[in-house]
This record gives sequence, structure tokens and C-alpha cells, in this order.
Amino acid sequence: INLIINYDVPHDAEDYVHRVGRTARADATGVALTLISDKDMGKFQQIEQLIEREVIKLPLPKDLGDGPGWKPGRPRGNSGRRKFSGRKKGAGKNPGQAKRQN
Repeated sequence: INLIINYDVPHDAEDYVHRVGRTARADATGVALTLISDKDMGKFQQIEQLIEREVIKLPLPKDLGDGPGWKPGRPRGNSGRRKFSGRKKGAGKNPGQAKRQN
């Protein structure tokens, strides 16, 4: 794969790294393009922190209008989304099937 286009910034920075890493298989090179809105800036800053480098930001063509203003700084967290960490103990059982402890 020599071109990756992310129409949305992944919620998890590691997902982004996994996606764009597909352009670097078997010593190949490629390009990853990510479209970013104002609401995605915090998530994208988390990506830059994870990869420990700044990603090149390209300006929009003038006829498309102004893009979001880049405001580097501390990421604002994960926008209130909780990271899925697997099933909870007892998940998927009917209440009558759960063991009771006395």
C-alpha cells in the first residue's frame, strides 16, 4: 500500500500508527493523509505524542476556504470516550445464571 487516506482521525492513537504503518511494509515507502477538523485536534496531538514527532501539516487549497487553526498544546484527553478494556466479569450472563456468594 503506498497511500492511506484517513477521513476521520482514529479515536485511539495506536490505531492511527497501525493504519499508517501499512505504507512501510517490506522497506516500502508511502504517504498517509489525514483530514482533521477542529474537534479532532486533541486526538491528533495525542498521536504526535505517541510517535514523538510532529506530523507535517499541509494547507488547504485556497478555494476550499480556511481549515482549522492548528493550536499545539496539551491534548484534551479522549473527548469523553472511554477506552474499551474487554468484557466485565459476568458479562453476557442472565441475572439468574450469576453465581451468588454467601
